Amino acid sequence: MGTTTTLLALYKPALGESGYDDEVNNSFDIIDAAFGSTTASGTDTYTATISPAITAYKTGLHYFITFTNANLLTTSTINLNAIGAKTIKLPGGGALVIGSISTNHPAILKYDGTDMILLNSVIVSVASKIITTTHELSAGSGTLVITGVGFKPSTIIVFGTLTGDTNAFWGVVDNAKTGIALSAYTLTSNYSAHDSFFRAFTGTAGSVYSTFTVTSYDTDGFTLNIVKTGSPTGLIYLKFICIR
Repeated sequence: MGTTTTLLALYKPALGESGYDDEVNNSFDIIDAAFGSTTASGTDTYTATISPAITAYKTGLHYFITFTNANLLTTSTINLNAIGAKTIKLPGGGALVIGSISTNHPAILKYDGTDMILLNSVIVSVASKIITTTHELSAGSGTLVITGVGFKPSTIIVFGTLTGDTNAFWGVVDNAKTGIALSAYTLTSNYSAHDSFFRAFTGTAGSVYSTFTVTSYDTDGFTLNIVKTGSPTGLIYLKFICIR
């Protein structure tokens, strides 16, 4: 009676054994697919079709995939031959960083039994950019789009001051667009911490302010949602330190 290989579980008929043509053909298809390559479509939710077709992922098998589009998320997945989506991770099981997969990236993926491991990720260099802008608080609630960063940030540190006032505001937002902000509506007292946003106070009582929340990281910057409480007025100077 034949045996199976350790890594790919390919059937090896015993010497002189017959009647296993289908198993042998399937083994050759698996080997052939392992050395073939294909192109993945989509962005972050990638799909691709390998030929000869595979019907299951094999632990330890390598897949050669060219990604048309770079990843914009850290939780990108790939679904080969509609078998099921698998999360793409870095060696060691770490999450991707934005840009680990570049445009037209000829990638080597290894299935570890749970995830697809990207063996040849792009080394993403750290970049930073300081953006300075202003916002008139009386303008009302709405959207503030910040551009000119030159890349899609993953972390933002913000500082703000109100014209003609001692108010100061600062905070940080991470890749998941959640973070912490510490606001002071005077420089010497009345500090307050907030999750996921920062506030620009215009009164020492703290009842009149605008709330700024990061809603998206964009290719060349990010987008803020602004919500007023009360009727804040005044020009706020904002300095954003954007980090990739």
